[in-house]
Amino acid sequence: MQLQFSISATQLDVLASRNNAKRIAANTRKQLWLHAFVERTLVLWLPLLAPLMLLHFFPDQRRPESYIAILICAVAYYAIWALFIKKKLANRSKPVALSQTKLDSAIATTTRSRLNALEGSYIVVLTAEALTLTTPYAKQQIIPWSRFYRLQQDDDFYYLSSGYWRLFNTTYLIAKHSNDSDMAAYQAGLAYMLSRLSGYIKQPQRVVGQW
Repeated sequence: MQLQFSISATQLDVLASRNNAKRIAANTRKQLWLHAFVERTLVLWLPLLAPLMLLHFFPDQRRPESYIAILICAVAYYAIWALFIKKKLANRSKPVALSQTKLDSAIATTTRSRLNALEGSYIVVLTAEALTLTTPYAKQQIIPWSRFYRLQQDDDFYYLSSGYWRLFNTTYLIAKHSNDSDMAAYQAGLAYMLSRLSGYIKQPQRVVGQW
């Protein structure tokens, strides 16, 4: 069974924009987590540990009364943290905005340049043993079905990931729609491809990794 499809510059623009948005969102989550960690350390853990740190430098004060006083203060401060300080910090405006930096713009430009190589017409031959992909540059790749370990999708493509024991991974794009083939025949070919893949991996998830 044979499939023919093309990947356009417009589709690659959408893919690049989506990846860029994912990267910015991931970076923002990391920055917010780091800020929360530093804030918690400065406002909670350091005040709780400060008496013990001071006690370390005054060995003559290491009496049962000192430890009891530290414990009482620690419990009281933690109660104040949980009831008042924590809520006040949670209600503050977030310190990091979801925005694109110059570095993000540079990475987005590089990503789009890399995706240029994907533009063009493809031919996919499906057999019981393998998927054979011919790229726009006439390069042919034969991938046994058993080598695929992940299947993802979005509105335009299926993303097939393969590799030797998940090393040297490669992801292949298979278009969901084609103007180069009969629509019914093309959809039948996709159904056959999914049926072959179902023996090795789960159904396609609507999650796409970055390129």
